Amino acid sequence: MTRSARSVGTWRRVAARCCEVNLLSDVPALTNELLTDSELCDMLDVSSRTTMRWRRDGGGPAFVRVGERRIMYRRSDVTAWLTARTFPHRAAEAVAQSITN
Repeated sequence: MTRSARSVGTWRRVAARCCEVNLLSDVPALTNELLTDSELCDMLDVSSRTTMRWRRDGGGPAFVRVGERRIMYRRSDVTAWLTARTFPHRAAEAVAQSITN
């Protein structure tokens, strides 16, 4: 399998998981549910190194430091972060990036 074909499959799984998150966001009791770093990694199909980089560089969803070494994410923050990065097509994404830069 080529890298681009694997990437397409990965993004399809991520899109399916994003839809699950959006369905759950309608339930008030679950919107502020805390996710562990590993749960977020599983949901988005990314590595823990990626979430570490997001926290360091400010590119990922907002996080909560629960303890000295424990990081968690509010489901509502993850949903908002995903929603802000949802585009109907590539041109809309390019326009949004040009506005922010």
